[in-house]
Amino acid sequence: MIKLKELRQLKGLKQNELAIELNIPKSTYNYWENGKIEIDFKNLFKLADYFNVSIDYLLGHDYITKLASLTDDENELIEKYRKCNEKNKALIIGYVNGITDKE
Repeated sequence: MIKLKELRQLKGLKQNELAIELNIPKSTYNYWENGKIEIDFKNLFKLADYFNVSIDYLLGHDYITKLASLTDDENELIEKYRKCNEKNKALIIGYVNGITDKE
């Protein structure tokens, strides 16, 4: 899984913490992250839902996340937002709401 480690780290979780969240053995998660075993469809959906990404993105297809109607700056903002923790995402949304309400 190309994106699995990156997504886990963005959430600030250790492998064992995420394994507990997903209700799977730590060794199974470790094998997934290191590409030693393939993930079945049921667990691909579970991971995609957990990280709030598409299965294509989870499998490393970054181009799927880019929307043709968005500018490069807009895509960059979305990518940076996705890397934030939940607290910072809330701050960003509050800031954007504050400045757009004034317009």
